[in-house]
Amino acid sequence: MDTKGRHRNDLLYDARRHISLAVAGLATEGLIGLLKKVDTSFAPLRPKAFRAANRDGYLVDLIRPEAKDVFRDRLPSALSNLSEDLEGVAIFGLAWLINSPKLEAIAIDERGYPVRLVAIDPRAFALHKACVSRREDREALRAARDLEQAKAAATIAVNYLRRPFDSPELSALPNALRAFAPQLIDTDVPQTSEPNW
Repeated sequence: MDTKGRHRNDLLYDARRHISLAVAGLATEGLIGLLKKVDTSFAPLRPKAFRAANRDGYLVDLIRPEAKDVFRDRLPSALSNLSEDLEGVAIFGLAWLINSPKLEAIAIDERGYPVRLVAIDPRAFALHKACVSRREDREALRAARDLEQAKAAATIAVNYLRRPFDSPELSALPNALRAFAPQLIDTDVPQTSEPNW
């Protein structure tokens, strides 16, 4: 939830690659068209917006990493060429998430079919959120929320998924980012040898 009590989801867009969504009509209807299939009240908050909202105040943001050279940023900011579609806003530090290890799993959908899910490694997410919480320009309320999210993701990664922060998988992340790991691990949570499902 955001600071006004509205629910919010961020959709991270790696503009270097084509996004793969198993949805017919993405090129012709755009992301806003996809959202309208779920809830017809979704609409961009303004022209060329990165955020859409529905009548209940549920927010969806399209975000993307900042380019190394903002003056030479030629990567597409939208998922379609439609003028009314959402355009991704560049956010500092997301390149770490794009380049971090991925977590893959198979889930079962409502019809009983397997669905492949690929998500950002929860350790990388935790480190990113911890870093964001320490930014001087971050509002105090959001910074506190970011740190709590970081601790929750770290707890899940270490205690339930058995993915330690000292793994070589995270060696490509900056040292300054990995330095946040010790403060995220809750020593009060009992360590078990088997996942506690």
